[in-house]
Amino acid sequence: MYLPEVVKRILDPPGPSQKFSVEDHKLINAYIHSFTLLGYTPYLAKYFRSQDPITKGGRELMPVLAERLVHLAPRLEAAMANNPDRKQSSRHANLVGSSVEILGHLLNIFIKEPKGSRVLVPPETKKALVPWLKKWEKYFGPNSVDPTLGSMCTRARCLLEGHVCQIIEADRLRKELKNWERCGKPGCGSTSNLKACAK
Repeated sequence: MYLPEVVKRILDPPGPSQKFSVEDHKLINAYIHSFTLLGYTPYLAKYFRSQDPITKGGRELMPVLAERLVHLAPRLEAAMANNPDRKQSSRHANLVGSSVEILGHLLNIFIKEPKGSRVLVPPETKKALVPWLKKWEKYFGPNSVDPTLGSMCTRARCLLEGHVCQIIEADRLRKELKNWERCGKPGCGSTSNLKACAK
């Protein structure tokens, strides 16, 4: 999978099939699904932290996804109210689930990014998105069709709001992905008195 191309297609997806509207297609398509299959991996983190020009799209992705979620949210809210059955609930979960998952990964990756950075979710978008994430946490709670989505909404919201426990966990994951928590020498299990190579 060539990540720069996947990100490019997420930012500017090709036309949707008849199954989805243009707006829905921006949040649920093959490229977003492919991205989620990567999981939270060193490859993902290294790509997004790179300053190479080819990763430019990656630095635009978080605010774009957040804005798309905010744009979709009122229509999704109306659909949830009018179609409370499990089949429709599952469709609603599919519609926002992957984008919320990716948003959570990006919030983790850019946890050390300075305030005001264009990589981050703009304050006005964050202010609009957090209440929707709270609603989705409840809608997709433990007894819903997709409790995992509820947990992902909680994680993304806590990172956006700057909750200390979530930031500590994000920093731990960041160090783990950078292999800072153990010796990089093959076969060595040391986790203390580690030194960074000057090269």
